[in-house]
Amino acid sequence: MAIITKADLAGLPVYKGFSTFQRLSPPYTLTDIDLVKQDLLNTFHTPLGDRVMLPKFGSRIQEFMFEPFDEFTKQAIIDDAKNVVDSDPRVVLQNINVTEFQYGLRIEMILIFTPSNVVDSLYVNFIREDATQ
Repeated sequence: MAIITKADLAGLPVYKGFSTFQRLSPPYTLTDIDLVKQDLLNTFHTPLGDRVMLPKFGSRIQEFMFEPFDEFTKQAIIDDAKNVVDSDPRVVLQNINVTEFQYGLRIEMILIFTPSNVVDSLYVNFIREDATQ
């Protein structure tokens, strides 16, 4: 359950964080939906078990990159993506779709961001390492 604070009522950011990813100049501050999306992307692109002292942090999707894209693989990717989103209390997964393209996989998600109940999409692309060589 989300709690609405005085900051919400004043129009101030509910979530505030720091990121230098794809930022050319300061400030490196991300807030609200942008911060939540970046945190989810970080989790998706971290292989499961790579974080020290956090063996359940990350995603297994990289393991499926060179597997045949059949219903079993697609369902395993969907299940892993659901686990990643469910681990973040700031979002609720509304819809998910996984597609394969020439050099990788794409996960398209519709998310509800709390406590504002804003609905937005998040696209996560996974490129096969050898595709660019």
